[in-house]
Amino acid sequence: MSHNLQIEQVYDLVQWDKIINSLEGHPLQLSNWGELKAKNQWSVNRIAIYDSGKIISAVQILTRKLPFPFKAISHIPRGPIIKKGESEIKILNQISKWIKTNLRSIAIICEVDFLKGQFSYSSKWSISKTPILFNKTLIIDLNLANEKLYSNLNRKNRNHIRHAEAAGVKVKIAKTKKDVEAALSVYKKVAARAGFALHNDSYFYNAFELGIGPLYIGYIENKAVSFLWEAQSNKTCFELWGGANEEGQKAYANNLVKWFAICNMKKNGVSRYDMNGLLNAGITNFKKSFEKREDVLVESHTLILNPLYYLYTLSYKALKLFKKFFK
Repeated sequence: MSHNLQIEQVYDLVQWDKIINSLEGHPLQLSNWGELKAKNQWSVNRIAIYDSGKIISAVQILTRKLPFPFKAISHIPRGPIIKKGESEIKILNQISKWIKTNLRSIAIICEVDFLKGQFSYSSKWSISKTPILFNKTLIIDLNLANEKLYSNLNRKNRNHIRHAEAAGVKVKIAKTKKDVEAALSVYKKVAARAGFALHNDSYFYNAFELGIGPLYIGYIENKAVSFLWEAQSNKTCFELWGGANEEGQKAYANNLVKWFAICNMKKNGVSRYDMNGLLNAGITNFKKSFEKREDVLVESHTLILNPLYYLYTLSYKALKLFKKFFK
């Protein structure tokens, strides 16, 4: 690769998505994910890198303003996308220079879509102490035959799928805002039960309008009991949100909904099904019931561009402690 690289910003969203899909990029690098984040306190920049007129890399950069005097911080979710055979270090060097010059960020958090050992960072980068995405996951190869995908399910999971079908669970793909409302009715119960906060409703309606990816909903007698929402590019799907209410859990609706999603993605020509995070024993066991393995991606890495970042992290820790003791 020559040292004479050219960087161009891409403003046309259709053109951008063609670039990402031509490079077999991750759905979090597609324009709709950037537009969703742009509606929620982030700014978005999209740059393509050329060598001798040929595109070798593309990256969607999300940047969030920080309180004065900390300027901003940039995040690269599952990017940059780099053509095979090109130097990751040289390309990241170009990207970081561009971010420092144009975005005034004090740091970059980069979370690539490469298996551990298949991507190199320079010594200037360090493993992030506060990653945003999980690097331990399970990625199903949808190039396998349907029979092999089914045989990879453990026996209990196959029984649960049959149980869900016998219990009358029907899976539909969301077509209207009313479907989104039905899924959110389930998600709010899941969040209340598990004790985590959700984005406001408008975030999910925006995701639907932007076409982030398919929303699968499990119904029993026209009542939503389970859902699974994914982001999708041409080659990869990435689970975003999902869960089941009490009735859905009893009917094992999640098992049927996920199996339906896997089959549908294969039918649509997607080759990688990323379950997005092996978070804890319960979630990990459930996901591994579809294929008993795990994939470890490269850890989240941080590049510090400004010494203010150190002060920012100290301030952030102090604020968390304050909230803990005085809430």
